[in-house]
Formats: sequence, structure tokens, C-alpha cells
Amino acid sequence: MRECYRLQKNTALAPVASGNSLNLLLALQYVANEELSFQVMFSKMKIALAKIVDEIS
Repeated sequence: MRECYRLQKNTALAPVASGNSLNLLLALQYVANEELSFQVMFSKMKIALAKIVDEIS
């Protein structure tokens, strides 16, 4: 999960946060009975980051 966030934070969150002069503190928690594949986790992280960007922009 950390890798999915790390790969996407600069393209998704950084432009919006710096454009609005925001400092973001973000905590994400993954809870599931089974482990998800990297591709699924990557796409879900993309959706979550898009929702955050929509809220702050």
C-alpha cells in the first residue's frame, strides 16, 4: 500500500496541495481478510486520491 501511494502522490496530490498552499497530513488504513494484488491496490489508491483531490480543490 505504501508503494501504491508513493508512486501516485506526486502526480495526484502534490500539484493540488502546492497550488492551494496546503500541507496535508494523510493516514490510510488497509483492512481486509485477504491480500489484494498490486494492480487492484494501485487502482483503488488512484480512486482514493482522486476523491481527496476533489474535496480539497
